[in-house]
Amino acid sequence: MSSEPLTTPKNAATPSAVSERIGPVVRAVLRGAAKGLCHEQGGFQAAELWLLDEASRGLGLASRWARKDSSFAERPATTNRPLAKAPADVAALAGGAVVVEEPADAAGWDLHAGPIGAAICLPVSSDTTIHGVLWLMSAAPLTIADEAVELAEIVAGRLALEVERAAAGDNPTIQAAGQAEASEASDADSSVSESLGAGRRPTVTAIAAPPVEAAAWTAPHAAGLASAGVWELPGGRLFGLAVAAIDSPDSTTASQRSAVEWLVAEAQQLAPRAADAGILLTLLNRRLLESPLAGEGLAVTAVLVDAPEDADAGLGGSGTWAFAGPTVNLSVRAACTTTHSGDLVPLGWSEHEAAYAARPFDLAIRERLVLTAGDPRLTSPLIERRLGDIYRAVTADAHRGMTPEGCLRRLAASGADDVLAAVALRRA
Repeated sequence: MSSEPLTTPKNAATPSAVSERIGPVVRAVLRGAAKGLCHEQGGFQAAELWLLDEASRGLGLASRWARKDSSFAERPATTNRPLAKAPADVAALAGGAVVVEEPADAAGWDLHAGPIGAAICLPVSSDTTIHGVLWLMSAAPLTIADEAVELAEIVAGRLALEVERAAAGDNPTIQAAGQAEASEASDADSSVSESLGAGRRPTVTAIAAPPVEAAAWTAPHAAGLASAGVWELPGGRLFGLAVAAIDSPDSTTASQRSAVEWLVAEAQQLAPRAADAGILLTLLNRRLLESPLAGEGLAVTAVLVDAPEDADAGLGGSGTWAFAGPTVNLSVRAACTTTHSGDLVPLGWSEHEAAYAARPFDLAIRERLVLTAGDPRLTSPLIERRLGDIYRAVTADAHRGMTPEGCLRRLAASGADDVLAAVALRRA
């Protein structure tokens, strides 16, 4: 962290202006960080983003999230505070982490929100600009491990990226938008399995956490070099993962299988603490580079679905996904199927400080999101178009009844051998 004098660009947007632009994405990041960090102790009850305001020589509250049943539920009476009266913020802005684990520690910092039993305050900054601070707060004491601070630093880096996008007037919220079809139809996907024959029907695992259904599929010919799964996390979130090993001259079949197994196990451990899918991949990349399997390359798509009570309007179906390496991801609706081909550097081949961005989504009713990982040939425009055509050729009635399992059965039946693992979501 830099310890240079605190400055903001002369053309920087004001905190209030940035606050109007950052929208639900930043709030979702704050929520995920508060609920995920120290989750085994109950997590934090509130998270806030404060931005420097050059005009007032202070900090302005840009975004916040708090548990509805906590002492932090009400918005602070003061949403601006001068640096002269914010010693903890100044310490963080100077490049350090302020970590409070019990009320006695909090008393020494003259904290504005209270009562506070535990807190983390970190700078939100890029390589060239200090934007403000991130606060995570708990009413009860917490034992805050170094790993929790490390994860919080990744969150702060993500917030800095969103602030810079907002200040530049470029803060894309990628939503899978659309109108729901008028009525349900019977599921026509059984014919797909029947067409495969009894011995070739794909094995699909599925779970449901209303209003979202999820399923995962691994290609039989992957032979341990790929894996996919879906899990329900503490707090009601869903987690999905598709991973495939990438060939390289220094790899062996055994080392590639070990890397796939390692990543699936590590991802399940880290997902409950990850604020979004991008932060999860960022941390997995660092862990992989530090492991004995360093040098193995993995194509990965990860998705985290928010708990229903946390989604906008309480309806559910929102979350984030992120990818690394060769992937194709599809938004499937009766009216339209769109594809996104990704070819970022695979996990394990990136720099240690590489950051993977999360992409927000908000599923419409009966919309499906299909996330894949596989062979480098997936990035071919021809293959991307063929994958989209799998669903474009489906009748409207079949679309309306198509479950996540049905999506994946159609994918398996299509002969798309370059897809080695896939996850599908649907908002019921």
